[in-house]
Amino acid sequence: MKFLLDTNIVLPLEPTAPGGIEPTSALAIELVRIANEEGHDIYIHPALRLDVARDKDGQRLAARKVLLDKYRHLPSPPAPTSPLEEAFGAPTPETNDWVDLQNVAAVAADAVDYLVTEDAGIHRRAKRAGIESRVLFLADAVAVVRNLRPSPPQAPPAVDLVKVYALPPADLFWDSLRGDYPGFDAWLQQCRREHRDAWVIWGSVGEIAGACLLKPENQPEFGMEGNILKLSTFKVAESYRGLRYGELLLKAAFETAHTGNHDWMYVTAFPRQAELIELFEDFGFDAWPERRPNGELVLRKKLRPSDADRLLAAVEFNRRFGPHLVKVDGVSAFVVPIQPRFHHLLFPEAEAQLSLAEGAHPFGNAIRKAYLCHAPIRRIEPGSILLFYRSEADRCVRVIGVAEETLVSNDASLIARFVGSRTVYPLREIKEMARQTVLAILFRQARVLSPPIPLAQLQQIGVLRQPPQSIVTVPAGALPFIANLVEWTGPARPPS
Repeated sequence: MKFLLDTNIVLPLEPTAPGGIEPTSALAIELVRIANEEGHDIYIHPALRLDVARDKDGQRLAARKVLLDKYRHLPSPPAPTSPLEEAFGAPTPETNDWVDLQNVAAVAADAVDYLVTEDAGIHRRAKRAGIESRVLFLADAVAVVRNLRPSPPQAPPAVDLVKVYALPPADLFWDSLRGDYPGFDAWLQQCRREHRDAWVIWGSVGEIAGACLLKPENQPEFGMEGNILKLSTFKVAESYRGLRYGELLLKAAFETAHTGNHDWMYVTAFPRQAELIELFEDFGFDAWPERRPNGELVLRKKLRPSDADRLLAAVEFNRRFGPHLVKVDGVSAFVVPIQPRFHHLLFPEAEAQLSLAEGAHPFGNAIRKAYLCHAPIRRIEPGSILLFYRSEADRCVRVIGVAEETLVSNDASLIARFVGSRTVYPLREIKEMARQTVLAILFRQARVLSPPIPLAQLQQIGVLRQPPQSIVTVPAGALPFIANLVEWTGPARPPS
């Protein structure tokens, strides 16, 4: 895999003084270290020197010019295309925006697999150009190289529901919040006294790695009304970025909203928190037009669709109202067999023995996942319902997903780029699989079924005739049963 580093990734890698170490330095170093160990290519664009040359500190500038020589420059970088120039507004040559455009042009032309940048503006414009999946925040890039290693990293801890008073107030986790919110300690003490709930991920030595504080509300505000769930604090510690802890916390928050029968949920974030905002937007949160007095954005998610919302395409419907809500009307369904070892990695919370192991560690933190196989089927429409059938001893469906996109290829590099940080397969196994044509499916996990549906019942209702050896299309006659597994969104509930 080939990674192109933006200026805001390279400079934290090269502090020129003890005080020059930045919060992202450790993560950037990890990216380069793993990439070097695993044989991935790291490049910088020759135009990056223009950004560095703007430094007014002459001594620091001289040092950085020397340090840049150790990076491989992208040879013969491609010129931007007209569509890219439209997305970037045809910037003046040699300006900062022009350098950004050169970086994105390298990705669009497939000169590199990914551009790594913390620049929110580049991410927004890459989205307009339709290549947002190839432009990664630093944490996402680290997740990609971690997941492509021969063995998975140390399993992250499970997310626990606790009272706020169980969270140590002296933990360094809270320090950045104290800087953003005057009176934060008094507010946290109030949360403790009110016995508010919180989802927490504990770190390797008992510190807080991530937390989401919950506050049920019923006061109409920000265009919301009814039963409202506020995510009062949503944060992942800097040293635990790149492990999909944000999605793990969101998964827990969505479960709370679903079981609590909430109409809305919302969170606040400062505009500078681009990575966090992008995460919420990708799960259906939108920004209220007015900011709070302190400058924060209010990001809201509607949880009950209207009749007009039911006309949305299936993937968009699940993005806005899911993960639990799934559109069934006019959608195909497939049974996807999966071996137990991969089922355990992708869906740890669906494992029958998870509750028997104290402190069990989930591997499948994310809601957005990928599945690779050699199935002869060549097309699964976006929005299709996926019934993941755990094969061998269990022989049952435990998890439902919604397909986002598919790729059919025997090019290992293309497959690895397509699945990005979602896959449980290391690059070595992807290369082995690619000796035959691979079907790669990007999907969103919708829900875990409790109890699961055993093979005998699947056969009785006509979903399957026999244990599936490959992906099987669910017959039309069995679709009413599928509708009863998920939130029905058609004009009327079909008969049981």
